[in-house]
Amino acid sequence: MRDAGKLRRRDRERDRDRDRDRDRDRPVIEAAPAPAPEAPPAAPAEADATTVGTLLGTSPIARINRWRQARRSVRWGALSLLVLGLGSPFFFWGRYASQNVTSTNAAVRGRLAEIGTRVSGVVTKIEVDVGDHVVAGQVLARMDSRHILAEVQEARADVEGLRRTIEVEGLNIALEHRRTAQAEEEAAAKVAEANAQTDAARIRAEQARRDQELRQTLFSRDGVVSGEDVHAAETRRLTADAQLTEARANAAAARSAGRAARLGGDAVGIQERKLGVLEADLRRAQARLTRAEADLDGALIRAPEDGAIVQRVAQAGASVQTGQPILSMWLGRDVWVEAWIDEDDIGAVRLGSKATVRLHSFPGREFTGVVDKLGLATDFELPSTAVPQPRSTRMRGAPVVGVRIRLDEPPPELLPGLSAVVAIRKAG
Repeated sequence: MRDAGKLRRRDRERDRDRDRDRDRDRPVIEAAPAPAPEAPPAAPAEADATTVGTLLGTSPIARINRWRQARRSVRWGALSLLVLGLGSPFFFWGRYASQNVTSTNAAVRGRLAEIGTRVSGVVTKIEVDVGDHVVAGQVLARMDSRHILAEVQEARADVEGLRRTIEVEGLNIALEHRRTAQAEEEAAAKVAEANAQTDAARIRAEQARRDQELRQTLFSRDGVVSGEDVHAAETRRLTADAQLTEARANAAAARSAGRAARLGGDAVGIQERKLGVLEADLRRAQARLTRAEADLDGALIRAPEDGAIVQRVAQAGASVQTGQPILSMWLGRDVWVEAWIDEDDIGAVRLGSKATVRLHSFPGREFTGVVDKLGLATDFELPSTAVPQPRSTRMRGAPVVGVRIRLDEPPPELLPGLSAVVAIRKAG
């Protein structure tokens, strides 16, 4: 509106200048000498040329008109350049958006882990600080381990005591085995001897019986033998029968001794079972020792692998419970870019799609990469911590899907958490 007002004022000033010039030139024209004889009327083009020549001469009106025309041309040129300058970005952006899926909700990611403790206790010392690079197995923090050390010593004593007890019991069992084996051998020998004596006594008793019967027959029939011989034969028979009875008793005693020897072997078997109970106690004591030693080793919090310290969650003197984090650590050097794109664009993205990444921390630089993973669910199906925006904000928009991009040449100074802007080439 201000430009239109200026133009109207300039038009009024131009009209006043033109009237003054006409009034100033009129007397000069009246005082001029008589004109020459009129020439034939010139063609319209020649008249226009004469007029233009007059205007391009030294006439003030010509100079004013020329200045106004030039100014008008400059204005239109500037306006054209302005329109072109304002419209070009929209044109190029529309073309760029038609070829790429863009996301400003992107960030550099890495394998971050919270390092905790396997035992409850008091943190005595933190060995590292934020930004420190560590190697696998390096001690990061220490816990108070005096009570754990006492448990280890007690468990070791129990293990040592049970080992010695088992060793003594084993020696006793071996000795009883030898004694039992010897007793069984002796009993077997006595049984064999008693059986032999029994057989011999049986033979003698049988012979004495037949001899008595023979002499009794001879005495009764012909009186060949005397009664004394018959009496002596009877005595011998009775003696043989007594010896046979004694031999049979000895054999029974020998067999009983053999059974007693075998019972001794059964007693050794009971001792062996007791030894098995002691060995089970030893295994329990060893398990308790292993657990105590693991707790003692767990009092030293070590780096699970190479990486860097991101945050100190607890400080020296803090009391922590089992599993409570003490440090936050970036594991390894692996990084990638995680971008969240609208559900409308997920169909235009494929595994292997080319992508360009710009990081606010690296102005003027552009990194290339490829899509190597597509999300299987939108943010509505994920925990609120999965997407770097509050759920209250995301619920007001369309669902988004996570996409992982691997950079071709990630810079060594790239850190997890840096914000990024991603453009993914749409699949044809």
